[in-house]
Amino acid sequence: MVPKSDDRVLARKALDGDREAFRALVVAHQSRVYLCIKRIVSNDDEAEDLAQEAFVRAYTRLRAYDPQWEFSTWISTIATRLALNWRRAAGYRETESLDNADGLPSRETLDSSESPRQSAERRESVTRLEEALGSLSQSAQTIFCLRHQNQCSIRQIAETMGLSEGAVKVALHRARKTLRAQLGNFCDYYD
Repeated sequence: MVPKSDDRVLARKALDGDREAFRALVVAHQSRVYLCIKRIVSNDDEAEDLAQEAFVRAYTRLRAYDPQWEFSTWISTIATRLALNWRRAAGYRETESLDNADGLPSRETLDSSESPRQSAERRESVTRLEEALGSLSQSAQTIFCLRHQNQCSIRQIAETMGLSEGAVKVALHRARKTLRAQLGNFCDYYD
C-alpha cells in the first residue's frame, strides 16, 4: 500500500489531470476496495464489478475530492455506499458461493506448510467466524470489517458510514460482544 503522504501527492497530481497518478492510486487501493465490497455483497463477480465502478466514479468525480482528507477514506466511502446500494437494489438474500462449494479451501488459502489437521482447524475457524459475522446486522458487519479487515480508523468509518464516532464505537462494542458470546476466546484477537 502507498503511504498516506504519497496518496495525497498522487491525488493532487490526479486532480491536475495526471492519469498515471490516478492509476497508481487504483493499484494501491484496489485490493482493499474489493475486500470491503466483497464483505458487503458476498459475491466475487459483483464485488469485482462494483470495485471497478467505485474507481470509475472516483475518477469522474475527482474534482469533488478534497486532498486534506485521506484518499483511502474517500474511495472507501464510495465503495461502501455502492455496495450497500447494490444490496438494497438487489433485494439481497444470503446465498452460498459456489466457488468453494466442495468445502475445500481455494488455492489462495492453501498453505503447504500446514499439516492437514492445522488446515482443517483453520478452515473450521474461518467458517465459525463467517457464521458469527453473518449473525450481525449488515451495518455492524460493515463497521466491523472496515475496522478489522481494512484497518480504518473510527473517524474514517464514521465518515464512510455517515455516523457519529460514538455510534461507530457502540456498534463495534456490540459486534465484539456478540462475536465473543458466539466464539469465546477465538474473538479476543479483535479487541
